[in-house]
Amino acid sequence: MKSIDRTAYLARTAEGLTHNNRLVVPEFGVVALRLFKGAASSQSHRLPRSKTPRDPAVVGDDNFHFAPGPQLDPGPWTVQAAREDKVKLRYDFYNPVAAVKKARIEIFVRGDKSPVWHRELKDAELYDGERDLLWKVEDAAGTLQDSADWDGSLRTVAGKLLKSKRFPDGFLTTEHSPYKFKITTEGDAMCRSPTAWTYVHVLIDKLELEYGTVDMIPTKRDHRRALFQEILDAGTAPTANTKVFLTSNQFKAKTDEMFDNRLFNAHAERWGRGPKLPICARVYVRSSGDLSVLAPKALGHTKFMWDWESRSAATGNTFVDQALNYDIGKVGPKGRNCHKERGGKRLASDEVFPAQPGHDPPTAQAGKFPFKVVSSGKPRAWAAYSEAWREGVFACKTGVIFQPARMAGDKYKLTLYAAHEQNADGKLRLHVDTDAPLPIQAALKVESGEFEIWRRIDIVKYIQKSLFGGMSLATVRGFYQRAFVEINDKTAGVVSVYPAGDWNTRAGAIIASWRDFDRYFVDPAVDQHAGGSQGLILRSRTSAKTYLRATFPASFPNDAALEAWLAAEGMATANDYAAYFKDVSTAAMLSLFDHVVHADDGLNIFHVSRANNLITNQMGTLVGLAHDFNGAKQAANRSKEGTTRCAFLMLADAAYYALRAPDTVEQVSAHECGHHFMLPHPRNTAENKGANANRDYKAHDMAVSDCLMSYRAGLNNLCGFCQLRLRGWNKNKLKVDGTLNEKT
Repeated sequence: MKSIDRTAYLARTAEGLTHNNRLVVPEFGVVALRLFKGAASSQSHRLPRSKTPRDPAVVGDDNFHFAPGPQLDPGPWTVQAAREDKVKLRYDFYNPVAAVKKARIEIFVRGDKSPVWHRELKDAELYDGERDLLWKVEDAAGTLQDSADWDGSLRTVAGKLLKSKRFPDGFLTTEHSPYKFKITTEGDAMCRSPTAWTYVHVLIDKLELEYGTVDMIPTKRDHRRALFQEILDAGTAPTANTKVFLTSNQFKAKTDEMFDNRLFNAHAERWGRGPKLPICARVYVRSSGDLSVLAPKALGHTKFMWDWESRSAATGNTFVDQALNYDIGKVGPKGRNCHKERGGKRLASDEVFPAQPGHDPPTAQAGKFPFKVVSSGKPRAWAAYSEAWREGVFACKTGVIFQPARMAGDKYKLTLYAAHEQNADGKLRLHVDTDAPLPIQAALKVESGEFEIWRRIDIVKYIQKSLFGGMSLATVRGFYQRAFVEINDKTAGVVSVYPAGDWNTRAGAIIASWRDFDRYFVDPAVDQHAGGSQGLILRSRTSAKTYLRATFPASFPNDAALEAWLAAEGMATANDYAAYFKDVSTAAMLSLFDHVVHADDGLNIFHVSRANNLITNQMGTLVGLAHDFNGAKQAANRSKEGTTRCAFLMLADAAYYALRAPDTVEQVSAHECGHHFMLPHPRNTAENKGANANRDYKAHDMAVSDCLMSYRAGLNNLCGFCQLRLRGWNKNKLKVDGTLNEKT
């Protein structure tokens, strides 16, 4: 305690009287310091053994908080003057003899011994008793005035706003909370309580995820924007589980593309490193009344960490699960999403939240992402940091471009953390490589639903010569769902019919181009379209014989002569006769349907009940053909991404398959689709011989023989290798022996 030397003069007590003279040592000190609004108050603290003749009131606690600065109306998302959360700073001096000569109020941030703001008290501000500090604040018109109601701004005595790197808008922010307010006094008397302090917080109250806008996507590629618009149109929030459908109308243009890595390359050329989905978050600050408010100036440079988890699960298919089980325990993050070595993004560092330059507020700029995004760097290199806008159309919002890998079946969960909390060494507390979720108060994080990636292939047309009852497209669709491929029926269930006039005209032209011999077996009087659901309507063998004997009586004077002639031409029996016209009829169907390929990208299905009316249920024949129609693969429909249209021809109906059970028309249709999707037959079809002896399939799980792409009967499923190829995986990085694809 500082000693004080003073000279005091005392009157002597008069003779016969009993009054005493008393000498009192002059004293001053700080009784209390606190911030408050209404009944909510911070708690005042003093040094141990501090004492003043007047004791401080016991009030408040160390959890007092408020929301500095102007606030937004969440309706129009603009600043509203009536929305404010101003507080008072009240101090109490014991100073009855005006002994306080100097007093200072300072504000400190955690971990820093130097104040970030201070104010010297003068004149009446030093008087004995309680008083509320007067601050320079702006009124609704923006005019500075003295007021006891403080908005959290840091100003000089003259009212100049003190902006700095720490406080970019000159207001207390969530980044450096909590704050210590300290008052210190000096004087010429005895002081047993020279200082007092109190704490105040600026807290993030909650985070809410929302989608950004299409204009935030930094790309000129329309299909990326269309995908995101589809998600927006669904009307769900990012907190809901969401399937992300990557339109994948890329088909083979030639047979060799089933055997090379074209499927992987075409998908990569269309979707690059994956779709781009702007994900944003609204950031709310907690007011002194415990309300969630939008206080943009209170956010400062607060960092927000975007984190993701690999959420893909085992499928039950041995081959697929062996491939998924590849470095699943390695940090980056851990899980079963497609590994970077096979085309995915697991362990690919910062590619899920790619860096963004951002742009300055206040307005949005089309085609530019507004928020600056930077990689977290090691040790949590797969995460990213962003900051919030503090003014303009995106005030109180932050965000990232979420760019998952293009691999179907990959599943992601996102978490946004308010990441401003620091350890004692000044490093961000959440910047670690431990598994998600990271430990933090619930208010300081928000989780998304699960985003699951799918490829989508469109069926744009299903056309029959005439309606005869076709196939279930829903059943065809089911064969591909295990590979996370959505067969999207854009026909709305409508089976179209080939126009009769067009069919007859084109069929007539095709028949007219045949040699005279073949035309003998077509009755020109027959209406080809009305004649039946079969492709071409030919004379039966019996009616053909009648026609030939009537037309060429000299050549065929009797039935025996005609039968001998037919046998010499390879038509000794009805089956031989039908077989003779099988190929020419199939070729006619290919030519006929080549003219009706839909103008939109996608898959066309062309269907007749038989190639011609001669083919019986019992006769083995070609029933499906994944033909490369000229109308689908013309140059206008090709791009770097591949052929965007295809069609297959079905030449049998359900009645035919009823005799070939357990095969179904849907199974064969799915098989033919697979060829267009660049899947070959497996080795057990024995096609890798002769001219194709060097064709190395290397595209099927060697442990199974009943892949859908085989000729095995029954409701076969796609083998694991086919599934992974359809999911977009790199074929060249997979082995046919599934045990070689895993690495623990």
